[in-house]
Amino acid sequence: MTGLSTRNAIVVGVDGSRTGLSAALWAAGVASRLHCRLVVACVATHPEYYFSNAAFLRSPEQPTQALQNAKVVVSGAIEFVRSNYADLDVVSTVLEGPVVAKLVALSEDARMVVLGNGGANVVSSLLLGSTALGVANHAHCPVVLWRGDHEPPESNHHRVVVGIDGSESGEEAIAHAFEYASAFGVPLVALHAWQPDTLPVHYPVADALHPVAVQAEAEAGLLAACIAGWAERYPDVVVIRATERGSAADALLAQAGSTDLLVVGSRGLHRVVGTLLGSTSQDMIHHAPCPVMICRIDD
Repeated sequence: MTGLSTRNAIVVGVDGSRTGLSAALWAAGVASRLHCRLVVACVATHPEYYFSNAAFLRSPEQPTQALQNAKVVVSGAIEFVRSNYADLDVVSTVLEGPVVAKLVALSEDARMVVLGNGGANVVSSLLLGSTALGVANHAHCPVVLWRGDHEPPESNHHRVVVGIDGSESGEEAIAHAFEYASAFGVPLVALHAWQPDTLPVHYPVADALHPVAVQAEAEAGLLAACIAGWAERYPDVVVIRATERGSAADALLAQAGSTDLLVVGSRGLHRVVGTLLGSTSQDMIHHAPCPVMICRIDD
C-alpha cells in the first residue's frame, strides 16, 4: 500500500492575481487541517528565460525589478493568508529563474504544490499551460491546480471525488483523497469508469450481453479491492462507490460540479511510457470546475 508523505509543508505558487490569492487561501485551509507549514512562493522571472538574447534586449534594472515585484507579491499573499489563518505557520520564498524548474525543486520537500488557474501577467498566464503541465509532470509530490469559488475550503464541505483505475499512481490518488476527506469531514466518492472489452463484429448481440455483465461485476470488484485497505484506515470517511460504463473523463466531470477536490493519478494502466500526464488527468486540469489534484509516482 502506498504511504502518505511525511513532508510537512504545502507550497503554493502566487503571482499577484486574485486567482493566485484564492489558491493561497485554499492551500492555507488545507495546511491548517493537516497541521502543515505553508510556504508561499513566487518565482521572479524575465523574458530571457524563455527567449534568446537576440530576441530580447533587457536593461540591467529588469531582473532587479522582477525580484522586487516578487517580494511584494509574496508579502501581500502572506498578509492575506494570515488575515484568515492567524495561527498558521507561514513562511515565504522568492526565487529567480525558470518557473517550472524552481517549482519542481520546491516540490522535493513538499507535501503538495498548489497552483492557481490563470493570472494577470506573462508568467501567471502560463500556469494552466506549459508551467502547470510541466510541474504536474515532474513534481515530486501531488500538484493541485486550483479552480473554483474564491473562498477557503472550510466554506465548501461537499465531497471529494477520486478516480479509481487500479494503477500505481491511482493508488497514490486514493491515499490522498482519503486523507483530505478525513481532514475536512466530507464523504468520498470512489469512481471507477470502464469500457467494455472489444468483441468481434460478428459476435451475436444476445451472447454479447453476458460477457459485458461479467466484466461489470469484475470492475465493481476492482473498485472494492482498491479502496478496501484505505477504508479500514479511515473508518470516519463515508465512502460512496460508483462504477460507470464509459469514458473516465466524462464520468469524473459529471461528478465535479459540487466537489471540493477531484483527485486523479497522473497516468492510468494503459499509458505511454514516460512521464507525461495521461489524457484523463489532462482533461480534468483543463475542464473540471473545481480544484484538481494530480498524483504521480516519483521517478
